[in-house]
Amino acid sequence: MEDQIQREPDALCRHCDSKVACFSKPEATYFTGLIACIVIMIFGIWSFCILPFAIPLSKAIVIRCARCNSKLETKQPFGLFSLKDEVLTIKLGDCVIVMTRTYLLAITIVVSALIMYWWYISIPPPKEIIYSNATWEEYLKDCGMEVVLVNGVRASQKFKTLYEGKTVQWDGYLVRATQNPGGYIFRGDHAVVILAKMVPTESNIHADIILTMDDHDFGSNISTLRSLQKGSHFRFNATFVSLGNENMLHHFHASYIEKLDGHMQIADHVHIVNQRYNVNNSPSKALDSGQ
Repeated sequence: MEDQIQREPDALCRHCDSKVACFSKPEATYFTGLIACIVIMIFGIWSFCILPFAIPLSKAIVIRCARCNSKLETKQPFGLFSLKDEVLTIKLGDCVIVMTRTYLLAITIVVSALIMYWWYISIPPPKEIIYSNATWEEYLKDCGMEVVLVNGVRASQKFKTLYEGKTVQWDGYLVRATQNPGGYIFRGDHAVVILAKMVPTESNIHADIILTMDDHDFGSNISTLRSLQKGSHFRFNATFVSLGNENMLHHFHASYIEKLDGHMQIADHVHIVNQRYNVNNSPSKALDSGQ
């Protein structure tokens, strides 16, 4: 893939002080870098589909002296240029494809429209929120760790019947909150992972539940999350996702966090072993200021 060089009419070069042959070719400017940054910020990982067309489209046409290579004139993109300017050459073996701004502009628009349409149709419809009045104590009686170890099948059936997909408002104490790296495409519903202790607790060495948030809910609650420290008391609205067992915690998707008065002393060993509860193995960033 090469920039197209074109022969221009002879012109007077102020550097050579003579009338010389000229040539023109697309060259990147600060505007090219600006366009690339905007595309990356808007489209994220999908920008790799647009940048190969957007960058040549945003280059300026620079006319230079064929003798000293001095710049004689610059035709800025989206300004004093022709849509028929040949700005990109693609070589495929013996075949050469020369693309003008018209084709690059059309391809950029089509690709951008397809990505925007895919985003639109991929947004899930809002789910109906079904609230449950169940308490943490009632949940432990039906689906707590002891119940799961005695009869996991029965606990799983009760979870699916009474709890799965329903939303509760409970309160607990922060063990740790970590922000997972990556953008929307990679993080999904796990932009932030919150480990919490409940009362009564199921374990002296582990957190009791894991709360996850997507980017939207994380953005709505980020100031509250940053104000929490290890042991802080907080209220949360969360939807049951999966039943806990001897290898994993009870999993909820949280949508709302509110800081409450009160504090619980969290032992250091509880905090240290929490890394095994992270949703993925990627490096994470602690949000609680107490770390």
